[in-house]
Amino acid sequence: MLSRKTLVALVALALTARLAHLLFLWSSGTGFLIEDSSLYLDIARWMRESGVLLAGSSDGLAPPVTDRMYGYVLFLSVVGWLAGGVPTIAVVCIQAAADCVTVLCVACAAARLGPRVGTAAGILAAIWPNLILHSGLILTDTLSVALMSVAMLSFILFAEKPTWARALAIGGAFGASLAVRHGLLPLAPLIAALMVWIVVRHENGKDRIVRAFGVAMVMLMLVAVFLAPQIVRHWDRAGGVAFTTQSGPHFLYWVAAESASELNGGSRADWASNYDERINRRIAEQSTPPNPFEISSMRTNLAFELLSQMPTIGLVKIWVRSGIVNLFAPSLAFHPWTRAQKQDSFDAAAQGNGLVSTAISFVSNQPARYTAVVLPAMVAAAATAMLAAVGLFACFRHFPGFTAISVGYVAYVLVLTGPVIGAKYALPADPVLIVWTAMGLCVLGGLIHRRLGSAAA
Repeated sequence: MLSRKTLVALVALALTARLAHLLFLWSSGTGFLIEDSSLYLDIARWMRESGVLLAGSSDGLAPPVTDRMYGYVLFLSVVGWLAGGVPTIAVVCIQAAADCVTVLCVACAAARLGPRVGTAAGILAAIWPNLILHSGLILTDTLSVALMSVAMLSFILFAEKPTWARALAIGGAFGASLAVRHGLLPLAPLIAALMVWIVVRHENGKDRIVRAFGVAMVMLMLVAVFLAPQIVRHWDRAGGVAFTTQSGPHFLYWVAAESASELNGGSRADWASNYDERINRRIAEQSTPPNPFEISSMRTNLAFELLSQMPTIGLVKIWVRSGIVNLFAPSLAFHPWTRAQKQDSFDAAAQGNGLVSTAISFVSNQPARYTAVVLPAMVAAAATAMLAAVGLFACFRHFPGFTAISVGYVAYVLVLTGPVIGAKYALPADPVLIVWTAMGLCVLGGLIHRRLGSAAA
């Protein structure tokens, strides 16, 4: 366990780093908005002005889009209601505080591997560029990762000593995280199964089976409570029983298009435009206009149809390579300020020569200010990758069970992302990656200490 003094110091370091980043975003004119930010703000504004969340009259206002979960826009709406608008500075300050919760959870979870590992993980989380970057942007990721980190820590505590309170904490934090971003929902049955196994393994009473299934059901019911508003909202407004309509565009315009770009050459944007024309023709052929959920399903079906026509080995290579890049790519390359310094887009630089060669060519042809930031960040990312690999090996040696679970979790995140590359896609895996890196640092530090000690003797 870490001392209260250590935890306070970690929070102070994390908050200082995030507030300094916010000051930089504000003073440089970069701001706190990025591509999807205006969409979230528009939906939040609609909710605040209409007073409608689940059902009922909207007073003639246009309904919000159906491709996002309600959690983050509800958060924006509450901030707007309290402040008489949606002041972005207030939102990102709250997100900075939420990110400090992530730092604490990572440190406390890693402390189960030893106090040195916990302290190292806390320091890394406090200065982790990807966490700092997204805490300063109007995006869902920081809030989702903070809630998921609470769920992860609660699960670790539950594994140490199963209690109803910890089961409630898992369900509440996991459910709230899914209300912000629902991509990890398929993990819910697996978490429930692990909770059953943990209780059965820890307890010896005759009622342990009943208790085991009881805590798992409580967790699942809490998750359902947090997800129910999204289903009710979409059924009332669009007649669709689905969480979002985001999966169709994601699979067609990003996963399938990026895969085609990697395998056949050309840019993702060109392939996405081609696929958009094809799906629009299919939509036009329908006898009755499909609702947004039916259109999303049609896009998903076309995406999987296209993927099935691509070579399996080629897809596996793209998935693995993109997963590694997402885990270890320098997040500073995706920072809004850094992106503003480059001369052209990454898609425009893609000429079918593969991801790695395109990335090298792209960076080398950028202005000096861009390369001055990105090249050192790439070196730091490479060092992080090596430390994480060492830490992962050490974790497998000493803590095989939990390490296997963490590897499965990271693998799921990477499979879900597919060939799409971006700093935000690594965020759900960052808490685990930080722990591996901290373990690697401690292993390396111990090795250096022993070498110096033997040399002195």
